[in-house]
Amino acid sequence: MKSESSLIKRIRQMQETRNPSVIVGIGDDAAVIKEGDGFLLYSTDCLVEGVHFRRKWFTPEQIGSKAIEVNVSDIFAMGGAPEYILVNLILPASLPFKYIEKVYSGMKKSMKRYSIDMIGGNISRGREFSLTVFIRGRCRKQPLTLRSSARPGDLIMVSRPIGSAKAGLRAMEERLKGHESAKKSYLAPRADAAGAANAKYATAMIDITDGLSADLRHI
Repeated sequence: MKSESSLIKRIRQMQETRNPSVIVGIGDDAAVIKEGDGFLLYSTDCLVEGVHFRRKWFTPEQIGSKAIEVNVSDIFAMGGAPEYILVNLILPASLPFKYIEKVYSGMKKSMKRYSIDMIGGNISRGREFSLTVFIRGRCRKQPLTLRSSARPGDLIMVSRPIGSAKAGLRAMEERLKGHESAKKSYLAPRADAAGAANAKYATAMIDITDGLSADLRHI
């Protein structure tokens, strides 16, 4: 398969948007739909076992929490506030019901943090455990802090220190003792609410969970 960015570019070329209320489709952290004097924000992300998490490292609560946090991060990157989610689970037959309950417990904890309601979803069987979250948020800021809003001469800033999650992953892979703070950043990430609060000062924003050097090229 081609790189993710190449695939997204190709899909975007095939996109056909007919509804004039669609302000932003493919190409930002969330789609933007005009509604009244504000905007609705839509995004989705998935966690796949063996790609985004390993059960031997993560507790089920951490997996559930991470699934919410990475989606909330996309809404925050648009200067918005999260409201509702739908959750789709692919579950191996061998996964105990108690384990799944703990995953939902982790999701519930993060949902409470951001006042999010779960309004539905789907459950299916599969070989690998995965969670897909669809999230809706709302934004009233104008102009929007889109990736495309960046201009030459803008100051590039990050809203908090970066790199600790990557360091935590490396520590886990190399079975290093200590480095608990970095490991926590990897195992229990938090969406940056403080960064979202700074949207009023920004011309453009982007979620950089894929890494600063990679995501900076998308602005």
